[in-house]
Amino acid sequence: MTTRQVTWKYPLWTGSWGVAPSARHDVEMPSVSSVLALQVQRDTPTLWVQVDPKSPVVTRTFEWVGTGYEVPAGGEYIGTVQLQDGAFVFHLYEVAA
Repeated sequence: MTTRQVTWKYPLWTGSWGVAPSARHDVEMPSVSSVLALQVQRDTPTLWVQVDPKSPVVTRTFEWVGTGYEVPAGGEYIGTVQLQDGAFVFHLYEVAA
């Protein structure tokens, strides 16, 4: 029997004023998961992830980097978002915990 996969979303908290995102996010999600997209929904950067909801939960770590700043060593690029009508641009990487 095959397990059905579903798409879940994970809003990523942004700073207290919604200007700069917090630097790191530890996100609990099923171990069988694949990031589909990173987009802004209602002013909140959000990950959409295809998951097998029956697989064990793990913690994945994501880190924001501003344009012109150093990329985390070994980080895997996920996507880019623009906040406040493009005034702020941030790039999201998955990093080792």
